Amino acid sequence: MATPAAADRLEFWQFDEDDNQLVFTTDEAVRPDVRLIFNPTRLVIDLPGIELGQQRSPQPGDDEIREVRVGQPQAGTTRLVVELASGYTFDPDDIDIRGRSPREWVVQLPEPEPLDDATATDASESIDDIEVEEPPPGAGADLLEVASELEAVEPADYGFYLRLSGEDVPFEIDQTRRDRRIVLDLPNTRLAPSVQVPEDSLEQFGIEAMEITQEEVDEDELPRVRVTLDLEEWGDWQAVETAVGDIVLQPGRQASDDEEDSEVIAESPDDETPEDEGSEDDTSDEDSAVGSGQLQSIAFLPERNALQLRVSGDVSYSVEQNGTNYRLRFPNTRATDIRPLVLDRSSRLLNVAWEMDDADLVVDLEVAADVRVGQPAETSTGFGLRQQGDRLITLAFERAAWTPGTPLPSVPMPDVGDRRITVVLDPGHGGRDPGAVGIRGLQEVEVVNAVTPEVAALLEQQGVQVVLTRADNRTLELETRVQVAERASADVFVSIHANAISMSRPDVNGIETFHASSAGQILAAAIQDSLIEATGSPSRGVKSARFFVIRRTSMPAALVEVGFVTGAEDAPRLEDPGYRRLLAQAIARGILQYIRDNR
Repeated sequence: MATPAAADRLEFWQFDEDDNQLVFTTDEAVRPDVRLIFNPTRLVIDLPGIELGQQRSPQPGDDEIREVRVGQPQAGTTRLVVELASGYTFDPDDIDIRGRSPREWVVQLPEPEPLDDATATDASESIDDIEVEEPPPGAGADLLEVASELEAVEPADYGFYLRLSGEDVPFEIDQTRRDRRIVLDLPNTRLAPSVQVPEDSLEQFGIEAMEITQEEVDEDELPRVRVTLDLEEWGDWQAVETAVGDIVLQPGRQASDDEEDSEVIAESPDDETPEDEGSEDDTSDEDSAVGSGQLQSIAFLPERNALQLRVSGDVSYSVEQNGTNYRLRFPNTRATDIRPLVLDRSSRLLNVAWEMDDADLVVDLEVAADVRVGQPAETSTGFGLRQQGDRLITLAFERAAWTPGTPLPSVPMPDVGDRRITVVLDPGHGGRDPGAVGIRGLQEVEVVNAVTPEVAALLEQQGVQVVLTRADNRTLELETRVQVAERASADVFVSIHANAISMSRPDVNGIETFHASSAGQILAAAIQDSLIEATGSPSRGVKSARFFVIRRTSMPAALVEVGFVTGAEDAPRLEDPGYRRLLAQAIARGILQYIRDNR
């Protein structure tokens, strides 16, 4: 017999008290109806046509936000309510409600304000005209049909790092000298609302303007993201795919004169590249051709599991892979007197050799079978090879992601000597606040309560004094966590969390670490590098953020998200006691490396 059709449902909702942000998703498109009601102040979000489904207990807030709850006042309408504590209100003009897609919405709340006589209102009053920002163009395609989402464009020494989630996309880059314009197209990709142009970094790369847009498409077409660079002076740029499917957009070699008047089209390594169609100017400048480069040194960094090559001059490179063997070819490049490398027995880099092949310098690498060096390709520059500035090239070896049931890698702890260092560790959430809840009901607090004490024990074994903001599963306000660090005169503060996103996005996995200062950035990078090397988990990078506990602390501070409880790959690992020990070891090693190198 026929079964009734399932009603449209609220799939997921979560309030992040650190960011004052409410996120919710539904299984079908919805347009929220939003109003602000007073005495007490409540932001009411009605979702017409959406059934509640499974009931969930209210999420407690803090001193200013009493709670966030969900209910169903009538059939066919789900209601989300953010209720403030008595004596507080919101400025309605500062409430930002925007759609990432017709099914995924973000409510960014301002800081609650004390209510005084001047702002008091009658209980019957409400504000019904709060603006709701519609989803961006092209965001209407179903999430399951979109291969990727552009989450961030981050400046780096070598160019711009485009962070993507989801599947790899066959990007295309068009370069036109006549217009001094570079256009990078990402088909089958959605633009996240949080993506911003890194304005402060444009000048150093000679860029007059950068645009990042969600291109308008027909209803039967999938979304497309376009990144456009308008250059001050013409120069060749290249787009390189990394080992984890992100994209590096960076200046390439200087184009020779016979190329400069032609339109150059480069595509992903797996796609065909059209032959050069010629140019208007047949003259060339031999001095600007690729070459005249010099390899000055090769060094292996065991703690970062990376190979560094120092070069000078105009250098390009390509990579060939054959199993666990990789060949780096540097056209028209010569080597100086390079010292032989001494590799430890535990190194995942097994052998390095270099020789001249006619005018080309060839560097051959052999790596262990459990190391992921990049995307298999006959010739590719896009497998994790990153050029830093114009003199240092870093090749990172990534361990294959650990899976339950396999042996855990060893994580040696650096020696910090007799330094007197105090580290405050902050296990996120706790008590009545379980944090994020993910696959099979996995709670964030379960993960951080297991990982944090092991980090503390490892640091104490190295002579570091450790203070915990909480040693049991109690509710703790954010301000109290900061006060613990300040009273301890801590040298380092690290807050440990697990991440989450909509349950409809199990494809999103990985580790990321946040900072709110330049000193915190160094600490965050040390922890992130250690975690990625130890676990093989996808790296979502080191990012700046305004989380309360890292913004209000006066010492170098970092907040680490050790994986997604909603991730199909992360959740089983985060449930595993062995993997939790591995996370603790990696975090402790990162902190110790920071102490050794910076304190």
